[in-house]
Amino acid sequence: MDSQVVCRASAGSDTVYLTAVEYGSGTKMAVIRAGPGTACVVESRGAVQADGGACSTGALVYKVDA
Repeated sequence: MDSQVVCRASAGSDTVYLTAVEYGSGTKMAVIRAGPGTACVVESRGAVQADGGACSTGALVYKVDA
């Protein structure tokens, strides 16, 4: 859902409060443009519900190359 994603395309600093993807509401991911056709994505993951067997919780950070 678009309302659950925060996108940043310009330089600067910002604070984004993420809610674990396992819960229904709140901001689920932050997408930060890294260059033409690339972005870094940050998600909050918790050891609950579908990820209940996870050995730890925290931020999941990955790069997307479009």
